[in-house]
Amino acid sequence: MNIAMSIPKDKKPVKFAFYLGIHNIASHAKLLSSEPIIIPGLKIKSKGSINLSTNNADIKSGSITYFNGKSRKKIGLKIRNINLSNFFNMNKLKIKGIVEIPEIKCQDLVTNLPDNFNYKLKKFKLSGTLGAEIALSLNLEKPNQSNLTWLKQKWNCHAEKSPKNLDFSQMKKISKEKTPGHLWIDYKNIPPDFINALVASEDAGFWTHKGIEMSSIWGALLKNLSKNQVVMGGSTITMQLAKNLFLSRERTLSRKFQEAILSWQIEKKLTKPQILELYSNLVEFGPEIYGIDHATDHYFGKVTTKINLKQSIWLATTLPAPKKSYQQFCAGNIDSTINSKIENIFDRIKSLGQTNIDLLSKEPIKFIKPNPHSNYCPSEIAQVPASSILKPAGQIKF
Repeated sequence: MNIAMSIPKDKKPVKFAFYLGIHNIASHAKLLSSEPIIIPGLKIKSKGSINLSTNNADIKSGSITYFNGKSRKKIGLKIRNINLSNFFNMNKLKIKGIVEIPEIKCQDLVTNLPDNFNYKLKKFKLSGTLGAEIALSLNLEKPNQSNLTWLKQKWNCHAEKSPKNLDFSQMKKISKEKTPGHLWIDYKNIPPDFINALVASEDAGFWTHKGIEMSSIWGALLKNLSKNQVVMGGSTITMQLAKNLFLSRERTLSRKFQEAILSWQIEKKLTKPQILELYSNLVEFGPEIYGIDHATDHYFGKVTTKINLKQSIWLATTLPAPKKSYQQFCAGNIDSTINSKIENIFDRIKSLGQTNIDLLSKEPIKFIKPNPHSNYCPSEIAQVPASSILKPAGQIKF
């Protein structure tokens, strides 16, 4: 590590030049990965100035470069004109400047990162290049005032080869293996009301995006910063499907990176209705309740095609927290908060262009009576770990 500084006699900014080289170290950052990350080589360079009297710093230029130990391939970021305000107080830190991802081969991105980031991607063979330039404004004290602007964006990646499991028939087979004993519902038999409610609630841009919604990921990042913990993932329906089929449930950047690459390819291989069919038959609606058919039978005593609009929307509201939502079923009614959420989703459905839907019934949702021998009404619900119900994704191999 080398640091050169020019310290003036007055209160003018202190100029600096910084260089750090790291070789063969292990990082235990839980935000990056649940397992230690082995870093063969990392170089950090920057030069700029620090004004100690104003608690500000300006980085004129800098770079972070990761080196793969075997191939010596480089993956890096460049920064310029970075201004940091309140840099001694992380809770009030403000960052403005330009971040550049220099153009690299797409294949280098999936093969030269640490194994924590690519263990599910090793059977990909990509061609093309990618790169980006971003204007970043980040306010840790008031995350809602942050913004990100893409100045340049190049994504010219093509999958020459991808895992065989990224195929509709194979993904359907895996889904059935993970949720045995339930009737599979084809897309044509899933009520349009449920599809509309699902999209409006979980992924409003589903029909137009290509698997990844950067605005949602950015919004989730800001939400997490405001709460100082991971509370929101910004995943699209396609990304949730990739996670449930192939990945763990850990909340880390390494999992999110693989989730994004898998989702991009799923969108290339499958149609939108096929993605919704897989998702609707796999997703968790409550403890030990997986798939739309099981959910409609368990909650309403109906076959899937017979549920109404309000019941469809209620099922969509359960998805962010299915075990918590189950308590409404145990109580036999829904509270005012969920009623308001149902009305909001209904309004969102209309705003997305679905004008030929029925009016929302004022009648309360009627559940069938819970099984008196159920282990999940009411206090035991939270005690059931998802891992004990759904077969772990780690068992699914490409």
